[in-house]
Amino acid sequence: MNKTNWHHINIILIGSILTITILSLTTKILPLPNQIDYLISIKKREDKIHYEQALSAKPDSASLLIAEPVKAVHYVNRNKGLNQFFDALDSLSSNAAYSVHIGYFGDSMIEGDLITQDVRKKFQKAFGGRGVGFMPVTSIVSTFRNTIGHKFSENWTEYNFNTPLPQGYRLGPSGHVFMNQPGEWVSFSSKGNLFSNAYVFMEPQTDIQFMLNTDTGTIHQQVPYTSGIQTLKLPLGGTDKVTLTIESGEALFHGISFDSQSGIFVDNFSFRGCSGIPLANTAEQVLQHIDSSLNYRLVILQYGLNVLSHGSEYNWYKKGMQRVINHIKKSLPNASILLVGVADRAYFENGIWLTEPDIYKLLKIQNELAVENDIGFYNLFSEMGGENTMVSWVEDSIPKLAANDYTHLNGLGARRVANLIYEYLYAQYKMRKTL
Repeated sequence: MNKTNWHHINIILIGSILTITILSLTTKILPLPNQIDYLISIKKREDKIHYEQALSAKPDSASLLIAEPVKAVHYVNRNKGLNQFFDALDSLSSNAAYSVHIGYFGDSMIEGDLITQDVRKKFQKAFGGRGVGFMPVTSIVSTFRNTIGHKFSENWTEYNFNTPLPQGYRLGPSGHVFMNQPGEWVSFSSKGNLFSNAYVFMEPQTDIQFMLNTDTGTIHQQVPYTSGIQTLKLPLGGTDKVTLTIESGEALFHGISFDSQSGIFVDNFSFRGCSGIPLANTAEQVLQHIDSSLNYRLVILQYGLNVLSHGSEYNWYKKGMQRVINHIKKSLPNASILLVGVADRAYFENGIWLTEPDIYKLLKIQNELAVENDIGFYNLFSEMGGENTMVSWVEDSIPKLAANDYTHLNGLGARRVANLIYEYLYAQYKMRKTL
């Protein structure tokens, strides 16, 4: 055997010894089944890298048969159209009696106050305010939302984006409206901050008799029938629990907002499974009336996970969201709009989880919407880490940052995303002040 062959054998032996050493170290950390899964996942990722390298190589007669996937240009964040919100932050800094709301609209990514609770906490620490903002009368996430206690009686009738709407009924910003029977009630308990004020947004169908129970006593109040939406302001004066009972009469209820007298508030408008397009079906007059009490100066739109469908085109989505943006600009004319691009989401193919390729197509559409409408854009996909971030947050992060569906964030992941969004907005605000 010649020296060259011996040299090759030595290299192979050394490689094998290194592999065995690595496996030995791994064995001390992981049980055997986890070792196998771990090594298989490494192999699959290596295969993916080799595949991508093959795609980027100079085409030949074989590689021409492989279609290169669509890749995203780095769509930069843009602060265009955010000046109304930044002006409001200036007013908060200079006027102790001023208050402003952010309407944060999204799908199940934000339900249970995920993301919004941490955005709210950051803004209120910087600009003041106490309270969770807008609450629906009933909610499918009331049992696991940890920023407010929420209970309600069983016989409320709910109409929403997904149900037929009787003639004359209108949807507000949450995408829901609730009809009571006499005796229905809703109760809220504080988790951290006492309730200072509550605004009840309703459309009486008859005269209404309320009973309000708080820590400090019971109040009975009558609201005479008047056509259209009304606001009932309840000065609560610092109480830990509020129960509102409709003793007699009927009304359509849009929701209740819990605010302090001044500061900034972030309203969570989550709707599970929503693409964002149904927002165009909210009633302009209802939004304008609620805005007159709450002063919306920023609307954040975070949708896309329910839009993605492998191998699809998304012009239909662009047309639908264009109607939404037009509707918001008309209904909330003093509010800036920030479009948050779709987050990373993985799909399962050939035994491995990878970023859904259609994310790049959807990001392109979302960026075009922002540019063409002169509104803000935040590329969450890029800022959270880009391709295969969701895979890493599920499989590699300790502790995990996302759920095993490779789509939704857990509490820690939501906090990380909230910090990214807040820090972007605050940095743009501070930069504007120095220009």
